Amino acid sequence: MNLLNPQLFNKIVPSFLRGGLTVTGRITLWYLILSVAPILAIGTLAYQNSRASLEREIINKLNAVADNKTYIIKNWFNNNLQDTQNLASNLAVRDLLSPTFRIVYPDLTSKTEEERGQRVKALITALQETNTSYVDVMIADNQGKILSSSSKILGQEGKNFREIGLTKLGPEKVSVSSVFDSPIAQQPVFMIAASVYDNQGNVVGYTVVEGDLRPIHRLLEERSGLGETGEVVIVDRDLRMLTQSRFSDESTVLKKVPENHPIQQGLQGNKGELFFRDYRNVPVLGAFRPLAVMDGVLIAKTDEAEGFSPIAKLRNTILIIIVLTMALASWVAIWVARVTTRPIREAEALEKLRADFTAMIIHDLRSPLTALLSAVAILEDGLAGPLSQEQKEWLGKIDSGAHNLLNLVNEFLDLSKLEEGRVELVKEEVDLKQLIQNSLDHYLVLAQGKKISLKSSVDPSLSSISVDPRRLDQVFANLLSNAIKFTRESGEIEVGASQENGIETKVWVKDNGVGIPDREVADLFQKYRQTTSGKDAQQKGTGLGLVICKMIVEAHGGKMWVESDEGKGTTFFLDLLPGEWVILA
Repeated sequence: MNLLNPQLFNKIVPSFLRGGLTVTGRITLWYLILSVAPILAIGTLAYQNSRASLEREIINKLNAVADNKTYIIKNWFNNNLQDTQNLASNLAVRDLLSPTFRIVYPDLTSKTEEERGQRVKALITALQETNTSYVDVMIADNQGKILSSSSKILGQEGKNFREIGLTKLGPEKVSVSSVFDSPIAQQPVFMIAASVYDNQGNVVGYTVVEGDLRPIHRLLEERSGLGETGEVVIVDRDLRMLTQSRFSDESTVLKKVPENHPIQQGLQGNKGELFFRDYRNVPVLGAFRPLAVMDGVLIAKTDEAEGFSPIAKLRNTILIIIVLTMALASWVAIWVARVTTRPIREAEALEKLRADFTAMIIHDLRSPLTALLSAVAILEDGLAGPLSQEQKEWLGKIDSGAHNLLNLVNEFLDLSKLEEGRVELVKEEVDLKQLIQNSLDHYLVLAQGKKISLKSSVDPSLSSISVDPRRLDQVFANLLSNAIKFTRESGEIEVGASQENGIETKVWVKDNGVGIPDREVADLFQKYRQTTSGKDAQQKGTGLGLVICKMIVEAHGGKMWVESDEGKGTTFFLDLLPGEWVILA
């Protein structure tokens, strides 16, 4: 691979990077690309694979925690439900609430109402003392009026428990309320109510347990596998937090949280895991499970920053390696570039010396040539006295030779400037049709001398283009001059232009002259190379005209090529593209 190949370099490296780069700069840039690109590709692949593997590991942990906590809470609630149902089937409770029970089972009943009340009071007090998560255990009639309460807090008995918390009883034997802030207990609680039935299956009352949330909080405080930022939270259907946040010193129970995707999915009975923003608006990865017993959703989550911190270290390591590699590659590239470009710099110095010498010689040649042509003009005008016919003929030969030599000097000067990049194109909006017509008019007399027809075939709809008119006229002049030179008498020369795809402007100069042999077409744009087809002593040139034309066209950002059929004619094509102009160096 030739790292200095301009075409390859221009394809790969963006224009804003390659502008003005020296050979040393190009070598350095190539070294950086070839050294950093593999490391960057391998590092990116390793980072992505490691992140995916770590993500799977985090998800597995969160799923395990979510499943475990969901099972524990459901089991805890089932125990409370069982206690409430057992209490509802207790003989003492049925004795208190069902007159028919006392008739059917007289031996199992108490003698007086007071005794029945004392038996139930003792029963529910014992149940509360054995289960510290119960704030209160109550017995209510079938209207919901509380007949007996185990709580030492005054004011429960005589109230209707439906008005306190469990406002709606379902058709099930056991109903569970949503969490509410109890004004009597002065803390968030929930209620479980179990129906009490008489012998005929009629509901005669209810056993009601008022539960504390703190046991649930204690069950969720154990955060194995969740790290420093992980936690398990429960959110109910009303978007209230039912757990205490580990990130807040104030109580977060019953605080509203923003709705997010896990909450929506969980409340619909779905489970899964995904990335989202939690109630703190922090990016987290979480696993969610529906929790029907609390009419909510349980979410086990951990902060992305902590979960992916190991991969962040890997990313930083890769970046450090890339930076070190770039530094080392730059140092090596600069050293190699200096060694590699030393002959180029020496050649450039010699080329500059040659160019300076050429410019000096050209200047020294132009001055006497200009003086010689001026003297010839004075003599031809008879200002120095009358001339004989023979003297006029000799002066004509001197004038022709001097002009040819001056043209040669000018071509050498143009070539030198183009090669050194000292030609600055003057950009103008130009009517191409008019520019072509001016060139044809200039060579009309010369063409008529050989009875050659000059034809313009320019598309009338052709829009103006941005070019240097003086330099483009120089191209047309050279091509027309060559076409007239190599076209036989009574021949035809056509200059045309059209716009393709609304962008590219194509120009052509076509003749039906002697044509160019195939073996010479490839070398036509090489310096000092001339075609031998149909050439006589008066048609010799320098072999620089077409080289200069091609360089001018390329300086406009276009391209130039030739198609020829020996014996039938030649066509030169110019493609002029809009865009950045190029100063050839």
